[in-house]
Amino acid sequence: SFAQFNGWSLTQPSGSNLLSYVQELTNLLDIRAGAKYNYLRIHATSNLGTNSSKVRVKLVLPTAGDDAHCLPGSPYEVPHLLHVYSPQTPLDGLTAARDPAETYQNDWKDARFPYGGSFEACYFTGLLWYHVAGTFTVKGSHSNTEKFWCIASTDLECRSMITGLGVKTTWLLTLVHYNEECGTVSTFNRDFQQNISIATQNPLDSTQIFHTVGT
Repeated sequence: SFAQFNGWSLTQPSGSNLLSYVQELTNLLDIRAGAKYNYLRIHATSNLGTNSSKVRVKLVLPTAGDDAHCLPGSPYEVPHLLHVYSPQTPLDGLTAARDPAETYQNDWKDARFPYGGSFEACYFTGLLWYHVAGTFTVKGSHSNTEKFWCIASTDLECRSMITGLGVKTTWLLTLVHYNEECGTVSTFNRDFQQNISIATQNPLDSTQIFHTVGT
């Protein structure tokens, strides 16, 4: 482990009401999957790498607990961090830090957590990988690889189910054209009755939310 570790900071997306964390040592309990946080920062009393082009951070499974679990190709690496249908994230162990990199803090901009679950992190100084303390609890869908197919029909309703950690009926789906960016009204797909889903919770399973966009 990295003995000089002194906490994580995670800064909320611009204009967002999501929580930020400042030098949290143990648990970041309410992170949202897919949100583009301004930056993730590792703090230390000393000994962080100072060459921003070489230092790295990557998510690992919560069962990781040793520096050896951080090595590239380890079974403790989080699957599907990089996926063709998902936004890129610097938490992949491949992305350089933001300049300047200091002995007491390193930053990675536009940090995204790919899907819901519990994660830990590993840090690369440019020479060695270290397992770092702290748990990231991410709320959202449990997968970033699943697809839903609906037929634009006046007879068949389009309904999908999202399963994940901490999912809510206030979290809605929007329909966009294939290969379009999310979050822009001009890219909405208007083939169905609703561009934004109507969400209901499965009364038998709080981890399941049904989303309907009509026919």
